[in-house]
Amino acid sequence: MDAWPIEEVWLRPIATACVAAGLGPLVVRAVRSFFDTDAARGSALALPRALSLGLAYALGATALGPALASARDTVAGHALGLACAGLFLAADAYAAARAGLSRGAPPRDLALLLGGAAALDAATWAATGEAQVAVVAGALALGGLWSFGRAPDRRDRPGWIVGATLGGAIACAAALPVLVTPIAIAEAPTTSGSSAYWRLRVDPWDATAMLAAAWAASAREEPRRARAQLEEARRMGLTEAPALELEAELAATRGDCDGARALFDRALRARALEAFDEDALAEPLLLGGYHLPPTMVTECGALEELETTF
Repeated sequence: MDAWPIEEVWLRPIATACVAAGLGPLVVRAVRSFFDTDAARGSALALPRALSLGLAYALGATALGPALASARDTVAGHALGLACAGLFLAADAYAAARAGLSRGAPPRDLALLLGGAAALDAATWAATGEAQVAVVAGALALGGLWSFGRAPDRRDRPGWIVGATLGGAIACAAALPVLVTPIAIAEAPTTSGSSAYWRLRVDPWDATAMLAAAWAASAREEPRRARAQLEEARRMGLTEAPALELEAELAATRGDCDGARALFDRALRARALEAFDEDALAEPLLLGGYHLPPTMVTECGALEELETTF
């Protein structure tokens, strides 16, 4: 719990559940004013509702990530994803009835969707966090499209065109944060805390983003949180060299200059070993690439005492 405020464990899941429940009514309201007939409304809503169902699961399954980095290995993360999908389906059925549609997804379909998602969730339990979430969310979206779009009164072509346009907008809105928030490992020490925070909102299992959050915490003079987040990043698969560079910075902040130099020396050795292990000679070999811990430089003087040999 040192890595994130305790409020994250409670407030974010509750807020996420509210968002998931509101997606269905929001989509129905957005389409309702376009058409006057049940068939057109149903056709226009099929794809947006299906994509929103998958999005509701993804939001829930990642809600605990920043607060609990190992949430993908706990029942809580999976259960919250399924709960958000269930909330979406319940709210969607109510909104569909209020909008004048003949019916929402029937109870049998709801049971099949949630039961299938739970089975797939269990079958993909051991997969990488973001990949597992994407698989289950995609399966829910396909199942939702089958349920929402197969009724005989939902075969209106203009409605499908509007629905495809709205669905494309939802898909782009969901994909955009994934594309624009990644952090390069070389940029982690200088990335702002807010950028790291929002990347972890999108991908809670991103080790580089967690490292960037740790560097930002160190810059804010929060060494306890920085150390906790560094351990989270290592558990997520962070390589040794960038982790040792931050350890050197944290040692320097507490006045242990000898320890900081020793740690940075180990970081240089680890970075060299990583470069050769990754078959770097197949491409031009770049010198450098490491990050000088700023506190070690300012508080511990020059680096002449480093004894690295390659």
